[in-house]
Parts: sequence; C-alpha cells; structure tokens
Amino acid sequence: PQPTPWGQSGQLAFASNRGGGPPQIWLYDFATQTFTQLTDEPDGACQPAWSPDGNQLAYITPCAGQKITYENAHIMVLNLQTHTTAPLVPASHSDYDPAWSPDGRYLAFTSLRMGHPQIYLYDLQTHQLQNLSNNAFQDFMPAWSPDGEQLAFISIRKVPYRVFLMSRNGEEQRGFSRGGGNKRNLDPVWSPDGINLVYGQTPEGGIPRLASSPIASNGYEEIPILPPQPVALAAPDFSPDGHWLACEGWQSGEAHDIYLISPNGQTLMPITQDKYTDFDPAWRPRPLP
Repeated sequence: PQPTPWGQSGQLAFASNRGGGPPQIWLYDFATQTFTQLTDEPDGACQPAWSPDGNQLAYITPCAGQKITYENAHIMVLNLQTHTTAPLVPASHSDYDPAWSPDGRYLAFTSLRMGHPQIYLYDLQTHQLQNLSNNAFQDFMPAWSPDGEQLAFISIRKVPYRVFLMSRNGEEQRGFSRGGGNKRNLDPVWSPDGINLVYGQTPEGGIPRLASSPIASNGYEEIPILPPQPVALAAPDFSPDGHWLACEGWQSGEAHDIYLISPNGQTLMPITQDKYTDFDPAWRPRPLP
C-alpha cells in the first residue's frame, strides 16, 4: 500500500539524541525525507506539541530522556515563523505533557505544583490557571478531543494507569479503559473524527502495543492494534487525516525509532532506522507555508 497524500507531504516533530548530546526536537519532512533540528536546549528538550495552526511548537526542558514524570521541567514555545523561543506557562517546580486545545486558546498540561501530578488548564489569552484534576490522585498525559469539549488522561487511582475522561472544565471525571492490574495504559490520543481513543498498552509480561477503543463503548470494547511483525509500539499520534498513526517502536532493546502504522495494524513502515533514540512523535497540523 502507498502512503496517503498527507503521508507524502506532512511533517513530524519528535525528540531524538541524534545531535550527539541530550535529546532535542527534530522535524522530519516526508516529501524531502530530511531531518531538521529545531531546538538547541543545553539540558535537552522533548514532548513536542503543535499549536493548531502549525506555526508554534510547545516542548519541555530539561529533558534527559523519555520519562513519565519530568521533575524541574518547564514548558517553552518555539515560533516557527520568527525562530524565537519563550516560556509558554509561568514557571513552577515541574510542568510537562503540554497539549494545545483545538481552538488554540488553552494549554492543558501536567504539573507538580501541588506536590503530585495534576492536570492544569492555562488560558493563553487571560493567563488564568486552573487545576482540572483537583484531587489527591496522580493524573497526567492530557489529550484533547477534536471538538475541544473533553480531555482524556491517565490516572493512578484504584486501578492504576487507566484512561479517564473529563469535561474541559474538569467535571464529569470517569474511568474509560479497562487498564490496571496486568495492563498499563499510557499516551492516549483521539482519532481526528472523535470516534476512537488509541493509547499505548503494556500487558504483563507482553510486548508493548497500541490499543483502540470506541468512545461510544465507554472503554468496554478494546481492540489491540497488532503490527505484521513483532515490534514494540508506544506513544501514538494520529495524522491529521486519520489514516496513519506515528509511534515509537523498537525490537529487543534496540535503539528506538519512529514508525507509521495504519489504524488496523496491517501496514507498518519505519521512518527512522538508526542507532539513535527517537521518541515523542507529533504530527504537524499542516506543512510549512
């Protein structure tokens, strides 16, 4: 099967140590098959998150490598038109997991401002900050629904590492995936049509994989996305047209690469195949002007 038109002309941001030092944010262009380094943070950068117009890129620093909790991190923004960087969120002890709302007004993120991971909402116009979690549990990895009305996130509650949903104001928090026990779920992402949630999943004693669950099933219908060959997959992100998932993949402890996989799992294509550690893929909403 041939890539979709978007797959031939789109762009991916991702974190990589291919520059020879700590991880930095890189941009891959499908049309030219070229890599461009976007950040040069002395202490490393990761977790790229695009603004809806594709002209700004949020990321966190410092970043020494892939983690679930980033202590002492803060959120920066790179303007691709002016090539300037600046803090995006008022600095605290630790802010990470940036996620731009579909309308571009809000940034959801995880913070340790209360001493444990909580999901916050920052209004980029009024500069108001709200704790959406507002509880004693560990909530992290927020992901916006396409209509901007809901957030999916991971929580460690009675059942750890389970996908939860809540409204954009933090109300109606409810469990979604059947995670916990012998399965650990991470990195939820919505399909562009809002019908499915896809997330990384690590079965006990098994290979990390991706799983998909229809929103209408309330998490009770879970479908593994199994690649045609045994490759561990994690950290999915949908292409804007919904035809591909970019993800991190690896085999037998080898260096991690970026892959594309079709949502049904039938087609798997490597984007990077080298000695470097590549992670945190994020599709750009549109190519460069």
